[in-house]
Amino acid sequence: MQEKTRIRFWGGLSTIGGTIVSLEHGDFRIVFDFGIIETKTSGILRYGIHMKSEQIVRDFLTLRRLKPISGLYRAEDIEGLPLRPAEADGKTAVCITHLHIDHMGALSLLSPSVPVFLSEPSRTLYEALHFVEDGTEWNPQIQAVDTTKPVAWGPFTVKFLEVDHDVPGACALHIAAPDVRLLYTGDVRLHGRHPEKTRRMAETARTLGIDVALVEGTALRGREETPLPIKADSKLPPDVITEDGVRERMAALIARAKGLVVINLYPRNVERIDAAMDAAIRNGRTLVLDPRTAFVAEKMGCARRFRVFSGGHQTMSPDVLQNAWHWIDVDEINHDPHLFALQNTYQNSLDLLRFRLHDGLYIHTGGTPLGIYDPRDPSFRDFVSFLGIDTVPIYCSGHAFPKNLKYLAERLNATVTIPLHSLHPERLAIELCGSFLPQYGVQYIFKNGQLVVETPT
Repeated sequence: MQEKTRIRFWGGLSTIGGTIVSLEHGDFRIVFDFGIIETKTSGILRYGIHMKSEQIVRDFLTLRRLKPISGLYRAEDIEGLPLRPAEADGKTAVCITHLHIDHMGALSLLSPSVPVFLSEPSRTLYEALHFVEDGTEWNPQIQAVDTTKPVAWGPFTVKFLEVDHDVPGACALHIAAPDVRLLYTGDVRLHGRHPEKTRRMAETARTLGIDVALVEGTALRGREETPLPIKADSKLPPDVITEDGVRERMAALIARAKGLVVINLYPRNVERIDAAMDAAIRNGRTLVLDPRTAFVAEKMGCARRFRVFSGGHQTMSPDVLQNAWHWIDVDEINHDPHLFALQNTYQNSLDLLRFRLHDGLYIHTGGTPLGIYDPRDPSFRDFVSFLGIDTVPIYCSGHAFPKNLKYLAERLNATVTIPLHSLHPERLAIELCGSFLPQYGVQYIFKNGQLVVETPT
C-alpha cells in the first residue's frame, strides 16, 4: 500500500497569525510558517521581563509560545525534554511565506542546521532587518528561492507563488507530495498595488491542481457582527481604501497641514514608505526617516528621496550610522517644521517631546500600536493627546475582504478547503462545499477526496 502524507496543524486554526503546519512523507518533512504564538501566559513578556538567552527556547515552549515539534531545535536548547533535536533529524525544512512576526518571528530559535526557504525579496528584507538589529537573529541556512522554479525536498515539490500583501516578497505555497497537492495562501489581498499577483497565484495553483487548500481568513467576522451570508465577489467594497488610496489620502492631509507632519508606519511595509515619500514631495516637504527604516527602505529599492534623523533614541551597528545619508537634526526640523514629514515609530515616541508640534498632524498608518486590540493602544492615545497634536488614522488592511476571500477560495477549486488564520474560520467553512475544520493534536491523511484521521495500521 502506498505510503501516505501526514498533515498536522500546530497553530493558527482559530487565531490571527501563528499558522504552523507540517507535512510528512517517509522521513522527510516540511513545516510552514514559523511565527510567534501569542498566548495569555506569554503576555507578560511585553512588559520588560528579563529573559536568559540560553533559556529562551525552553521558556517559550513552557509558555506555549513555541510548539513542541521534534527535529527543529538544538539539542542544548531542549535537553531533558521529550523532543528529538534537529541534529538527529536532518530531513526537515521550513518554508516561510512572508516576513511578518506572526509568520516568521520564531526563526531565530530554530537550530542552524534546519534549512529555511523563502523568496528572494524576503531574504533581502531579512538581511536588512538583521543588520539593523530588528529582532532577526541570523540563520545561516536561510535560502532564497527563485519563484519561477520549484524546490525539491525529498518527495516534496514546493512552488513559491507571489501574492499581494503589505510586505515585500509575500508568497503562497503549492506543495506536491506523492499522494496529495496542498496550497497554503499565506496572507493575501486584492486591494493592494499588485492584485494581479494574487489572481495569478490562484490560477496557477488551480492549474497545478489542489487537493487541500489552506485559506487565510483574517477579515472574517462572527455572525453577530455580520449575519448575512458571504457573497463571493472579486470586486472591492465601494468604500475601501486601497494602497493607492492611502497615498492619495496622505497627500491630501499633508496639503492641509500647517506644521510638522508625523507619520507612524510599519517599517517593513516598503510600499507605504514610498507612498509617504511621494505624498511629502508632492506637498513641498521632505520625508525624514529614522536610521533603521532608512536602511531597510534603501536595501529594498526605495530611491533616496528622504533625509535621516540623527537624534533618535536608537542604538545599532556603527556600519548603519556611518551611512552617507543626508542627516538632519531636531534644530533644523524645528526651524522650518512645515517643510518636513517625520517618520516616528511607537518605540521612539519620546523623540516627539523635542519638536515644535504646534499646528502639527500625526498620521497613523499601519505602525504600532496595531489597533484597539493592541495592549499598547490606550497609552499611545493618551500620549498623543498629551502632545496636543491632531491624529488621523489611515487604514489599509493586508488581508482580503470576506467576499474576496470566498471568491479566491472558489477559484482555487480545491477538493478540501480549510479556513485558518482567523478568529471565525467557521464563517467561510459553512459557505463552501468541501470545507473542513481540523483539530490540533491529530494527524490527517488525504484519502478518497477528504482529510481523515490517520489510524494505526
